[in-house]
Amino acid sequence: MREILFLIVITIFCGSASGNPTQSSMTLGDVELRLGSPKGEVISAMERLYKLTQASDTSYSVLRGSYGNYNSIGTVWFDKHGRLVKVNKQWNESSNYEAREIAKSLFALISKAAPDGDKPCVPVTYQYTFPSPDSDDLCTCRTLNFVFSDRVVSISIVDGSDDVVSNVTVTEEIKVTP
Repeated sequence: MREILFLIVITIFCGSASGNPTQSSMTLGDVELRLGSPKGEVISAMERLYKLTQASDTSYSVLRGSYGNYNSIGTVWFDKHGRLVKVNKQWNESSNYEAREIAKSLFALISKAAPDGDKPCVPVTYQYTFPSPDSDDLCTCRTLNFVFSDRVVSISIVDGSDDVVSNVTVTEEIKVTP
């Protein structure tokens, strides 16, 4: 699990999320998506490899798996003209204790370092609590957003009273800015 989180962090800072302002595409699963692409092309390319479910009039959830055992890998949104305007990629989710501890350490390190110096992106942190769905205890969600000129990469850590609620989620999102 440490290797996966290390590769994610390296990818964030050195790879596709470099903050290049002209970059307006990313890979969702095995499909390269470019903002502004026609809805028909995006849907066709995604349906060849994944199950799509319409989440709203303008968005589709992209699911990987088979035989009723699907996991979300992201969501795509379209404007009223049928053009791709936003892509959200879910990199991973884990309820593994070690993954949570690594993510908490990363959160603490970057949230303390964020105010100092020139960064390739703007890290934004926030934390909130909410009632556990399974008990009277409170859960804590810590989120670290790496805000680049053309995308946001988020690491969210949820700690609850049991392993059902506790998890780590990493997502990446690009969208058209007005």
